[in-house]
Amino acid sequence: MIGLIDCRSQDLGISWAGAQPEMLEFFDRPLLQHAVEQMVQAGVTHCVLVTEDTSAVMQRWGTGERWGCTFSAIPPHSIVTFLVGLDVQSIMVGRGDCIPCLSGISSDEYETTQTQLIFREVNEDGVKQRVFTGWALTQPQVLLERCFATSGANGLKSLKSSSVIQVSTCICCDTPQSFLKAQEVVLNSLDSAVIFHGMQIKPGVWAARNVTLHSTARIIGKVYLGENVRIGPHVTMIGPVVVCRDSAVNAKSVIADSSVQPGTYLGRGMSLQNDVVIERVIFRSRQGVAVKVDDPGRLATTSMSFVEYIKALLWSTNSTALLQTNAK
Repeated sequence: MIGLIDCRSQDLGISWAGAQPEMLEFFDRPLLQHAVEQMVQAGVTHCVLVTEDTSAVMQRWGTGERWGCTFSAIPPHSIVTFLVGLDVQSIMVGRGDCIPCLSGISSDEYETTQTQLIFREVNEDGVKQRVFTGWALTQPQVLLERCFATSGANGLKSLKSSSVIQVSTCICCDTPQSFLKAQEVVLNSLDSAVIFHGMQIKPGVWAARNVTLHSTARIIGKVYLGENVRIGPHVTMIGPVVVCRDSAVNAKSVIADSSVQPGTYLGRGMSLQNDVVIERVIFRSRQGVAVKVDDPGRLATTSMSFVEYIKALLWSTNSTALLQTNAK
């Protein structure tokens, strides 16, 4: 089966102010990788990524063999030509910013001769509702009729289908708020369909390989620390919090209900609350604004040349009082 993932930035939420949500890391790997893994779980053997920058995508993701499929990338203006030339009965289509977890769906539940829309269940104020994920199993001709080339995956919303697939877990990142909410749901769900790598070093706290946590750091609630993360003295983390790989948090910083993306250096005394940090930009989810921080002493990216400096800066005090993990 062919899978088509819509990665066009104009479809991925203006709240991200130019960032690429599909490249955000959700725990230990990018959202786009989660999308590919879910499609492979559903039986897709070839993934086509719709993106403006096809060469960058192919360079970043390679052939796709490590996920048990093959990759190709096409620009938006080539979608119609691609669909017309397809000689397949069914195609799975999805967005790059809303990824349903299909691991609990058996292959018998997919009906390849009709359109099936994939919904997620949400509970708002005690009322359960079904929300369309932007994912569907359909036929190439249906996509052509729905003008997928111009409207993207959202163009499928008004499709009438006689069959619906419902999932309990869904990763959404159309806005910083929804991204943080998905992070909270996964951290709070012991039976989550989202699998991340690491070991539980204390109840509710997971750490990947080579995590260094200072003994004076304080953790409240549920937290995930990615590979090579370093947490300095007297840092406070109030979950749900995810600090992604290769990041360093300097002394006396406070992180609450936030996501720190890979390769980030948080300076001494930094404070995050309901924020997503991408490189040198802080997305304030409550205020709906993006704040660029130009002071490298407060926020920077951890390039390889910067790593040794950060190590010395973080561990100059009580450097022997640390917890270091070797989780696989």
